[in-house]
Amino acid sequence: CCFISCDNGCLCCQCCFISCDNGCLCCQCCFISCDNGCLCCQCCFISCDNGCLCCQCCFISCDNGCLCCQCCFISCDNGCLCCQCCFISCDNGCLCCQCCFISCDNGCLCCQCCFISCDNWWLCCQCCFISCDNGCLCCQCCFISCDNGCLCCQCCFISCDNWWLCCQCC
Repeated sequence: CCFISCDNGCLCCQCCFISCDNGCLCCQCCFISCDNGCLCCQCCFISCDNGCLCCQCCFISCDNGCLCCQCCFISCDNGCLCCQCCFISCDNGCLCCQCCFISCDNGCLCCQCCFISCDNWWLCCQCCFISCDNGCLCCQCCFISCDNGCLCCQCCFISCDNWWLCCQCC
């Protein structure tokens, strides 16, 4: 598949789902900007030694700075899926996130994320993507500033009558 913008700049992706030597599924993707800079990613979903699914990704900016992430989706002790990610900026500041996708008591998928800035303040978010009563997907987020105050937001991504995506924030 190739996602192309018909204006002056494009954003393309070439994907090939092939069978690896051990019977797994692999995919090599490269998100390319047709301007002077590019943003590439090579991914390979392989089978780990313990039967889990692993992925090593590195989002590289073709300019002087890069943004890399190494992820490994492993099975936790309680049977959930965990991911430890660290989005590192090649400059003096970094933006890290430790995530653990677990199964909630009501069968939904939960994610506790903490986006940490290398400065003296950080933003945290606890999200739970659940199924609403009308079949939509809901998310309750609270962006907390660890300094003097907090910024909170409750969002519910629902399907509108005209097939738009809506969000109610406070």
